[in-house]
Amino acid sequence: MTLALSWATAAFVGLLVAASLGAGHLNPALTLGLYMAGHFPGDRVQPFMLAQGSGAFLGAVLMWLTCLPRWGQVRDGRTLECFCPESQVRAPLGLLVCEMVGTAMLVAGFLALRRACNADAVSSFVEGRGILLWAMGGAGIMLGLALATGAGSGLSLNPARDLGPRVAHAVLPMPGKSAHAWWQAWTAVIGPLLGAWVAGAIARIVA
Repeated sequence: MTLALSWATAAFVGLLVAASLGAGHLNPALTLGLYMAGHFPGDRVQPFMLAQGSGAFLGAVLMWLTCLPRWGQVRDGRTLECFCPESQVRAPLGLLVCEMVGTAMLVAGFLALRRACNADAVSSFVEGRGILLWAMGGAGIMLGLALATGAGSGLSLNPARDLGPRVAHAVLPMPGKSAHAWWQAWTAVIGPLLGAWVAGAIARIVA
């Protein structure tokens, strides 16, 4: 519950800031899903994904700096879970399916949310009160998915949220650093992108 609420709060602040500056995307999978649905320009997809991944990495570095005096006190060397989700079961294919389904639900929720916010049909930009609704609605979606799918499986539903901090964990110095669990990284990158692609393609067909 604490992790889910923290995740939702962070999503609310991030979405609020991002939407006030332009397109409120924090997730490469969501960007891909909106593009597949015809609500985001193709020439902006790669720059957005690069910015999202870089932001996730820098955010992990900031977290590392903030907790610098505490790293030597981490019990059992469990440092990775401070950076990115960590599954309690080693079942890559099962996690891949969970990431796909969860992210498809995430994209479907945001596609519905963009209608409620009167978002621009091409860019998905929101303005005025739509910015607050976008942030609140997005945080609510993330909270629900975190509570429903996150326990035990360590789902990220966001390639940037997993890969950027995982790379930061690999390169930053910490005493007693745990393994980086690269076996889970590919499921957290490919799964959300596949789920977003499917959800966006279906949305375009049925629209």
